[in-house]
Amino acid sequence: MIVIVTGMHRSGTSALAGLLHSNGIIMGDDQDFVFDDDPHYLKITREENPKGFYENSRFRSLNDLILSQNGYHVHRFSPYIPDNIVVSEQANDVMNQLLAEYSYRYPVWGFKDPRTCLTIDLWQKFFSKKKVDIKTVVINRRRQDVVASMQRRGDLGTLQQFKDLAMVYDQHIKQKAANITATINFETLIYKTKETAKYLSEKLEHPITDLSFIDSDLANRIQ
Repeated sequence: MIVIVTGMHRSGTSALAGLLHSNGIIMGDDQDFVFDDDPHYLKITREENPKGFYENSRFRSLNDLILSQNGYHVHRFSPYIPDNIVVSEQANDVMNQLLAEYSYRYPVWGFKDPRTCLTIDLWQKFFSKKKVDIKTVVINRRRQDVVASMQRRGDLGTLQQFKDLAMVYDQHIKQKAANITATINFETLIYKTKETAKYLSEKLEHPITDLSFIDSDLANRIQ
């Protein structure tokens, strides 16, 4: 089984991915969670997410490649997303490589990237053709909190760009995703963790019993 985790930036995708990872749904290896070799990545201190981002750089880079090959660059924060994003032969080869590698190493795994909101249909079609069992989990957060968090983070964008981008990410995944296995809310994940874990266990058909990754202070860290 493969679990795709996505949602708007600053919506709690890291908290969700960390919870799944600590319960045996492998989001990547430690070396895959490091981004310091990427000159385009806005370096973020460990104080922002001291428990980790659980964002696999190989999948994130692939999403960047797919989007850039279609004329969209995520670092510009443009809300104008191409309507018909296609996967090049180069990107398809990387998708095949990642699928083979991770499926060989882990019976249950997944990946997390907010950018997958924009490429979700491509990933779902790819895995469907491979006859792979996939689950898609989306996490939502109040839009005003997302926008405020991105502002405080110091990203290179305007308040209006963040507002527009948050709306587009939300609309895009609703329109493009063929099937969403589970949708959760950030505040519910943090403050009603047991109920959320039970819901995820049922939807993913995988036990989510170790809740130690989640604590109420996460709400203050993801600001």
